[in-house]
Amino acid sequence: MDGNELRILSPCISEKTADLFVRYSSRLKYPHTKTSYTCILAGFCNECGCDFLSVTYNLVISYFSKKEKEYEISTLKWQASMLRSFSQFVDKALASAEPEEDADYSRTHYQNLFSKFPFEKISLGAANAPSLQDVDQVLSCLKDNHNFSAFAALSLVLRCGLTCSEVCSLSKGNFIMDKKGNAGIVFRGAQDRYIKLPADMITLLSALVDPTGDSDSPMFRSQKWGRPMSHRSLERYLKETCEEAGVPGFSLQQLRNLAIGIMLEGGASQNEVADYVGTGVEWIPRYDSCIPDLEHAAVDFSHIRII
Repeated sequence: MDGNELRILSPCISEKTADLFVRYSSRLKYPHTKTSYTCILAGFCNECGCDFLSVTYNLVISYFSKKEKEYEISTLKWQASMLRSFSQFVDKALASAEPEEDADYSRTHYQNLFSKFPFEKISLGAANAPSLQDVDQVLSCLKDNHNFSAFAALSLVLRCGLTCSEVCSLSKGNFIMDKKGNAGIVFRGAQDRYIKLPADMITLLSALVDPTGDSDSPMFRSQKWGRPMSHRSLERYLKETCEEAGVPGFSLQQLRNLAIGIMLEGGASQNEVADYVGTGVEWIPRYDSCIPDLEHAAVDFSHIRII
């Protein structure tokens, strides 16, 4: 879809916004995603009665307050996520443009207009997270069945709020320790991400690691075949164990919601949790320097322990 077609859907949209959106949508892989995003942007501008580059915070709040009465929460989250993503692209595009080219758009903070909305906050209601009692029964059942790999993987989700993909991608090489003895997980990337490990998880994971094994060796393996644990197999273990334990089924995402909620209820700030959730152990390489992210983290506020 080109800029002219977008402006037909919403006459409020300026040529500048249409050009920015064409550049933004060129990064989207699937045609149906481009169509959905186009309709969201056009509908948003039509509802606000102005171009995206002229929108104000009050208009954004008014839009979502009205839509909250019309749409499901999942739809609202989808729209907020898309508009936030586009606003971030706009900020970067305008910031990198020549000053005289965008003199009329001197502000470059559109993403601030789409900060987290109340309907995006995590709720610890029954629909969003299991009870600790149910989780305890599931973990106890896995332990009784000697499925220690799944037990440790789910414990890591509960204690550290990792995603299923993150847990299943872990290898021995992801675990590190600095010179002060602070242990954690590192996910390598353009900007390394460090996740502090509490003491109970160090003890638990130590039992799963072969100190002489290769650093690329998967941390978690399936019980039956010994293959690297996949997202699908971990979800299956969780589903089967919930049934065996006689507790209501819950997903790995709901377990992660519980982990985050426990940190927040324990006193961790939202910023600390957000930053976290994106000693004698010879299998963890020691760093020659201290890693600030391993000194103090949201996991320190969690009151639960895995035994």
